[in-house]
Amino acid sequence: RVIPSRIPELEENNFPQELAERLVSYRNGLIIFSGVSGSGKTTSMAMILNEIAKQGGKRVITIEDPVEYLFPHVGNSIITQREVGLDVGCFSSGLRHALRQDPDIILVGEIRDAETARIAMSAAETGHLVMSTLHSRDAKGAITRMWDLFPPALQNETQTMLAASLRGVVCQHLLPSSIPGERRELALEVVLRNNAVAAGVRTGRIDTLETAILAGRKDGMINLDDSLGELLRQGRITQETAIQFATDPRQLTRL
Repeated sequence: RVIPSRIPELEENNFPQELAERLVSYRNGLIIFSGVSGSGKTTSMAMILNEIAKQGGKRVITIEDPVEYLFPHVGNSIITQREVGLDVGCFSSGLRHALRQDPDIILVGEIRDAETARIAMSAAETGHLVMSTLHSRDAKGAITRMWDLFPPALQNETQTMLAASLRGVVCQHLLPSSIPGERRELALEVVLRNNAVAAGVRTGRIDTLETAILAGRKDGMINLDDSLGELLRQGRITQETAIQFATDPRQLTRL
Protein backbone atom coordinates (compact mmCIF):
# COMPACT_ATOMS: atom_id res chain seq x y z
CA ARG A 1 0.00 0.00 0.00
CA VAL A 2 1.07 3.57 -0.64
CA ILE A 3 1.13 5.41 2.69
CA PRO A 4 1.32 9.23 2.70
CA SER A 5 4.37 10.68 4.43
CA ARG A 6 2.14 13.06 6.41
CA ILE A 7 -0.66 12.17 8.82
CA PRO A 8 -3.85 13.73 7.36
CA GLU A 9 -5.98 16.19 9.27
CA LEU A 10 -9.42 15.01 10.38
CA GLU A 11 -11.33 17.23 7.94
CA GLU A 12 -9.31 15.95 4.99
CA ASN A 13 -10.77 12.49 5.51
CA ASN A 14 -14.22 13.72 6.61
CA PHE A 15 -13.76 12.14 10.04
CA PRO A 16 -16.47 13.62 12.32
CA GLN A 17 -14.98 16.28 14.59
CA GLU A 18 -17.41 15.54 17.42
CA LEU A 19 -16.46 11.86 17.40
CA ALA A 20 -12.75 12.72 17.31
CA GLU A 21 -13.15 15.00 20.33
CA ARG A 22 -14.93 12.20 22.18
CA LEU A 23 -12.16 9.69 21.45
CA VAL A 24 -9.41 12.16 22.31
CA SER A 25 -11.04 12.87 25.67
CA TYR A 26 -10.63 9.30 26.92
CA ARG A 27 -7.83 8.81 29.44
CA ASN A 28 -8.03 5.02 29.68
CA GLY A 29 -9.81 2.06 28.18
CA LEU A 30 -9.78 0.22 24.86
CA ILE A 31 -10.73 1.81 21.53
CA ILE A 32 -11.08 -0.55 18.56
CA PHE A 33 -10.99 0.57 14.92
CA SER A 34 -12.53 -2.13 12.75
CA GLY A 35 -13.28 -2.71 9.11
CA VAL A 36 -12.16 -4.79 6.17
CA SER A 37 -8.64 -4.51 4.73
CA GLY A 38 -8.03 -1.11 3.16
CA SER A 39 -10.87 0.66 4.99
CA GLY A 40 -8.62 3.32 6.53
CA LYS A 41 -8.36 1.91 10.07
CA THR A 42 -4.66 2.72 10.41
CA THR A 43 -5.12 6.25 9.08
CA SER A 44 -7.99 7.05 11.45
CA MET A 45 -6.09 5.62 14.40
CA ALA A 46 -3.04 7.72 13.47
CA MET A 47 -5.16 10.88 13.19
CA ILE A 48 -6.68 10.34 16.64
CA LEU A 49 -3.31 9.54 18.21
CA ASN A 50 -1.80 12.65 16.63
CA GLU A 51 -4.60 14.77 18.12
CA ILE A 52 -3.95 13.27 21.56
CA ALA A 53 -0.21 13.94 21.24
CA LYS A 54 -0.92 17.59 20.45
CA GLN A 55 -2.30 17.97 23.97
CA GLY A 56 1.28 17.61 25.21
CA GLY A 57 2.79 15.70 28.08
CA LYS A 58 1.88 12.26 26.71
CA ARG A 59 4.09 9.17 26.72
CA VAL A 60 3.04 7.09 23.71
CA ILE A 61 4.33 3.72 22.58
CA THR A 62 3.24 2.11 19.31
CA ILE A 63 3.71 -1.52 18.27
CA GLU A 64 3.13 -1.93 14.55
CA ASP A 65 3.61 -4.46 11.77
CA PRO A 66 4.96 -2.64 9.86
CA VAL A 67 5.37 0.98 10.96
CA GLU A 68 3.31 2.95 8.43
CA TYR A 69 2.96 6.55 9.62
CA LEU A 70 5.93 8.26 11.23
CA PHE A 71 4.63 10.51 13.99
CA PRO A 72 6.19 13.98 14.19
CA HIS A 73 7.42 15.49 17.44
CA VAL A 74 4.43 17.37 18.82
CA GLY A 75 4.72 19.64 21.84
CA ASN A 76 6.38 17.82 24.69
CA SER A 77 4.77 14.44 24.00
CA ILE A 78 7.15 11.51 23.50
CA ILE A 79 6.17 8.93 20.87
CA THR A 80 8.20 5.74 20.54
CA GLN A 81 7.43 3.51 17.55
CA ARG A 82 8.40 -0.14 17.47
CA GLU A 83 8.10 -2.57 14.61
CA VAL A 84 7.28 -6.26 14.95
CA GLY A 85 10.18 -8.34 13.66
CA LEU A 86 12.73 -5.56 14.11
CA ASP A 87 12.25 -4.11 17.59
CA VAL A 88 9.92 -6.68 19.17
CA GLY A 89 9.19 -10.32 18.46
CA CYS A 90 5.40 -10.07 18.31
CA PHE A 91 2.51 -7.84 19.34
CA SER A 92 2.02 -9.53 22.72
CA SER A 93 5.69 -9.34 23.75
CA GLY A 94 5.92 -5.74 22.54
CA LEU A 95 2.81 -4.85 24.53
CA ARG A 96 4.15 -6.57 27.63
CA HIS A 97 7.46 -4.66 27.46
CA ALA A 98 5.66 -1.38 26.73
CA LEU A 99 3.73 -1.63 30.00
CA ARG A 100 7.02 -1.53 31.94
CA GLN A 101 7.78 1.95 30.60
CA ASP A 102 4.79 3.73 32.15
CA PRO A 103 3.07 4.88 28.92
CA ASP A 104 -0.11 6.95 28.85
CA ILE A 105 -1.21 5.60 25.46
CA ILE A 106 -0.39 2.34 23.68
CA LEU A 107 -1.17 1.76 20.02
CA VAL A 108 -1.25 -1.90 18.96
CA GLY A 109 -1.31 -2.28 15.19
CA GLU A 110 -3.67 -5.25 15.29
CA ILE A 111 -5.09 -7.70 17.81
CA ARG A 112 -4.47 -11.10 16.27
CA ASP A 113 -4.38 -13.57 19.17
CA ALA A 114 -5.73 -14.20 22.65
CA GLU A 115 -2.52 -13.20 24.44
CA THR A 116 -2.42 -9.78 22.77
CA ALA A 117 -6.14 -9.28 23.46
CA ARG A 118 -5.76 -10.26 27.13
CA ILE A 119 -2.84 -7.90 27.75
CA ALA A 120 -4.56 -5.07 25.85
CA MET A 121 -7.74 -5.39 27.94
CA SER A 122 -5.75 -5.67 31.16
CA ALA A 123 -3.72 -2.56 30.27
CA ALA A 124 -6.92 -0.68 29.46
CA GLU A 125 -8.38 -1.66 32.85
CA THR A 126 -5.29 -0.45 34.73
CA GLY A 127 -5.36 3.14 33.53
CA HIS A 128 -3.83 3.08 30.05
CA LEU A 129 -5.52 4.18 26.84
CA VAL A 130 -5.10 1.36 24.30
CA MET A 131 -5.98 1.68 20.61
CA SER A 132 -5.94 -1.17 18.15
CA THR A 133 -7.54 -2.57 15.00
CA LEU A 134 -9.55 -5.67 14.18
CA HIS A 135 -10.77 -7.01 10.86
CA SER A 136 -14.57 -7.15 10.81
CA ARG A 137 -17.43 -5.92 8.66
CA ASP A 138 -19.31 -4.20 11.48
CA ALA A 139 -18.93 -3.11 15.09
CA LYS A 140 -20.74 -6.15 16.46
CA GLY A 141 -18.37 -8.36 14.48
CA ALA A 142 -15.38 -6.69 16.14
CA ILE A 143 -16.72 -7.55 19.58
CA THR A 144 -17.52 -11.16 18.70
CA ARG A 145 -14.09 -11.49 17.08
CA MET A 146 -12.51 -10.53 20.41
CA TRP A 147 -14.57 -13.24 22.12
CA ASP A 148 -13.68 -15.84 19.49
CA LEU A 149 -9.96 -15.39 20.13
CA PHE A 150 -10.44 -17.19 23.44
CA PRO A 151 -11.49 -20.81 24.12
CA PRO A 152 -15.10 -21.41 25.23
CA ALA A 153 -14.00 -22.02 28.83
CA LEU A 154 -12.79 -18.41 29.04
CA GLN A 155 -15.72 -16.75 27.27
CA ASN A 156 -17.39 -15.43 30.43
CA GLU A 157 -14.13 -14.02 31.76
CA THR A 158 -13.39 -12.42 28.38
CA GLN A 159 -16.82 -10.83 28.15
CA THR A 160 -16.45 -9.36 31.64
CA MET A 161 -13.00 -7.95 30.87
CA LEU A 162 -14.13 -6.47 27.57
CA ALA A 163 -17.23 -4.91 29.13
CA ALA A 164 -15.05 -3.22 31.73
CA SER A 165 -12.31 -2.00 29.39
CA LEU A 166 -14.11 -1.12 26.13
CA ARG A 167 -14.63 2.59 25.42
CA GLY A 168 -15.71 2.41 21.81
CA VAL A 169 -15.70 0.62 18.45
CA VAL A 170 -15.35 2.62 15.23
CA CYS A 171 -16.17 0.49 12.19
CA GLN A 172 -15.20 2.05 8.85
CA HIS A 173 -16.16 1.60 5.21
CA LEU A 174 -14.52 3.46 2.32
CA LEU A 175 -17.02 3.85 -0.51
CA PRO A 176 -16.59 5.01 -4.11
CA SER A 177 -17.46 8.68 -4.47
CA SER A 178 -20.14 9.84 -6.88
CA ILE A 179 -18.09 13.00 -7.49
CA PRO A 180 -15.57 12.54 -10.35
CA GLY A 181 -11.97 12.82 -9.21
CA GLU A 182 -12.80 12.67 -5.49
CA ARG A 183 -11.29 10.14 -3.10
CA ARG A 184 -13.41 7.46 -1.48
CA GLU A 185 -16.02 8.49 1.07
CA LEU A 186 -15.95 7.46 4.73
CA ALA A 187 -19.02 5.77 6.22
CA LEU A 188 -19.02 4.88 9.91
CA GLU A 189 -20.71 2.72 12.47
CA VAL A 190 -19.83 3.78 16.01
CA VAL A 191 -20.51 2.04 19.32
CA LEU A 192 -19.63 3.95 22.49
CA ARG A 193 -19.73 2.45 25.94
CA ASN A 194 -22.81 3.09 28.04
CA ASN A 195 -24.72 0.90 30.47
CA ALA A 196 -26.69 -0.86 27.73
CA VAL A 197 -23.58 -1.62 25.66
CA ALA A 198 -21.61 -2.80 28.70
CA ALA A 199 -24.47 -5.09 29.74
CA GLY A 200 -24.76 -6.56 26.24
CA VAL A 201 -21.02 -7.26 26.05
CA ARG A 202 -20.85 -8.68 29.59
CA THR A 203 -23.75 -11.08 29.04
CA GLY A 204 -22.84 -12.01 25.48
CA ARG A 205 -26.09 -10.54 24.12
CA ILE A 206 -24.62 -9.14 20.94
CA ASP A 207 -28.13 -8.83 19.47
CA THR A 208 -28.89 -5.96 21.89
CA LEU A 209 -26.14 -3.74 20.47
CA GLU A 210 -28.17 -2.65 17.44
CA THR A 211 -30.89 -1.32 19.71
CA ALA A 212 -28.25 0.31 21.92
CA ILE A 213 -26.77 2.13 18.91
CA LEU A 214 -30.16 3.47 17.83
CA ALA A 215 -30.99 4.57 21.38
CA GLY A 216 -27.54 6.10 21.83
CA ARG A 217 -27.58 8.52 18.89
CA LYS A 218 -27.80 11.49 21.25
CA ASP A 219 -24.67 10.18 23.01
CA GLY A 220 -22.64 10.14 19.80
CA MET A 221 -23.29 6.65 18.50
CA ILE A 222 -23.68 6.31 14.74
CA ASN A 223 -25.76 3.76 12.87
CA LEU A 224 -24.24 2.71 9.53
CA ASP A 225 -27.47 3.30 7.62
CA ASP A 226 -27.68 6.83 9.06
CA SER A 227 -24.11 7.47 7.92
CA LEU A 228 -24.90 6.15 4.44
CA GLY A 229 -28.09 8.20 4.32
CA GLU A 230 -26.20 11.39 5.15
CA LEU A 231 -23.62 10.72 2.41
CA LEU A 232 -26.47 10.05 0.00
CA ARG A 233 -28.26 13.27 0.93
CA GLN A 234 -25.04 15.22 0.36
CA GLY A 235 -24.68 13.65 -3.08
CA ARG A 236 -21.32 12.10 -2.22
CA ILE A 237 -22.32 8.50 -2.99
CA THR A 238 -24.86 6.96 -5.34
CA GLN A 239 -28.05 5.24 -4.20
CA GLU A 240 -26.71 1.95 -5.57
CA THR A 241 -23.61 2.22 -3.38
CA ALA A 242 -25.68 3.11 -0.32
CA ILE A 243 -27.99 0.13 -0.81
CA GLN A 244 -25.06 -2.21 -1.42
CA PHE A 245 -23.49 -1.42 1.97
CA ALA A 246 -26.67 -0.80 3.99
CA THR A 247 -27.57 -3.00 6.93
CA ASP A 248 -31.26 -2.68 6.02
CA PRO A 249 -31.57 -1.63 2.36
CA ARG A 250 -35.37 -1.34 2.55
CA GLN A 251 -35.22 1.05 5.48
CA LEU A 252 -32.51 3.09 3.73
CA THR A 253 -34.67 3.30 0.60
CA ARG A 254 -37.63 4.52 2.67
CA LEU A 255 -35.42 7.16 4.30
